[in-house]
Amino acid sequence: MKLVRVAAFLAVMLPGCSKDAAVNVNPRYDYSIDQAKYCFCPNGGKAVRLFVVADTIADAVWLSDGSHVSHGDWGAYRTIKGLYQEMSRWDTSAVAINVTYDSVYHYPALLSISPKPVVTPDSIVTVISDAEVAYKTYNYIRYGMMVRPAG
Repeated sequence: MKLVRVAAFLAVMLPGCSKDAAVNVNPRYDYSIDQAKYCFCPNGGKAVRLFVVADTIADAVWLSDGSHVSHGDWGAYRTIKGLYQEMSRWDTSAVAINVTYDSVYHYPALLSISPKPVVTPDSIVTVISDAEVAYKTYNYIRYGMMVRPAG
């Protein structure tokens, strides 16, 4: 009987305590990041929160209203590993890649990929505009580790 009372007490009290807890534990995800992809594309510039498991996006929500991003739109965004893969997949003779790393966790916080001007044999220079893609990634949270509470 005593065990039932303790379990009932914990079930009632613990959910209210989680707001002030110093430990951020979420067994469903390895980490989350906020990210916006800037491009001339659908949802360009709209920020999302990505929830990642084993370097794969497991869920995503729009930061503007908290609604879920449809699974078909997840491919526009990158995990941290995906950002590194994005950098390595491009031919640097054709595109310029600029990266700014997060000062604490050293992941690509800003990744910009833009086509270089094309020079033809006749010395004609062609500049492709509106083709730059940039990923702004921030607010990295690793689940299951000690984190300081806000404020």
